[in-house]
Formats: sequence, structure tokens, C-alpha cells
Amino acid sequence: MEIREMQIEKDIPVFYVQAQSMAAIWGAFTSLHTSLEDAHERPSYGVTEMVDGELVYKACAGLFTPDEAGEIDLPVYNIPAGKYLFMKIQPFGPQMQQFPQFFQALMDHPMARPGSIGIEHYKTMDTAILAVQAR
Repeated sequence: MEIREMQIEKDIPVFYVQAQSMAAIWGAFTSLHTSLEDAHERPSYGVTEMVDGELVYKACAGLFTPDEAGEIDLPVYNIPAGKYLFMKIQPFGPQMQQFPQFFQALMDHPMARPGSIGIEHYKTMDTAILAVQAR
């Protein structure tokens, strides 16, 4: 997979449901879709970060407007703006089991920021973008 650079120009606010464990990621997405009836119409993300020495996963859906943050009873996380390294995975479904290896390849890149968050952006039913922050 080719590793490329991209710039996220401004923070991306998202609603999220935190997975109870890395094995419970699908449950977090199910809960997110139950809480947001129109979740399938929103940009879909996954965010992994290290918190107190533990990997934490957030199933995320983009906000349509900033006002929604006060109208919908879900926490909001901001995917930070900045420079990222990414891979385009297509089709991603058959390759999902390899996401940890893809993220490891991104983190092993000399331009990867140590301690970066990992982002999955599910652009279409067939295409996912995996990204980590760059230095």
C-alpha cells in the first residue's frame, strides 16, 4: 500500500461512542447508529488513541452543523487539523483484519508523529482511508 500525505485544514467535529474494548468496536458502531437515526448519512470515522497506556477506540459520525452538539445527547470529539500520512484501502471489507498491520506501517514511517492517533475514514461502502498524524 502506498503511503501519502494529506492536510486536514480544520478540526472535524464528530459524535462518538467509545468501545468498551478493542473487541467491542462493532458494538460501539451499533450503539452510535441506534443513537443517531441518520448515522448512515453522516461521514463515518473510527479514532484510536492511547489513553493512560490503553488503546481507546471511538466509533464516530460527523456533525452536520455545530449547533447539533447541544441538541444530540452524545459526546463530541474533534479530529485535529494538521498533516497526516494515509493509505487508501479498497475494497476495505476483506482487508479489515489487516488494519492493525496497516496502522503499524503508517506509524513506522519516518514522518509519523510518535503517539499519534489513528483515524479510519469510511468514505464509501468500498473505500476506507487509514491515517496517522505526521510530524
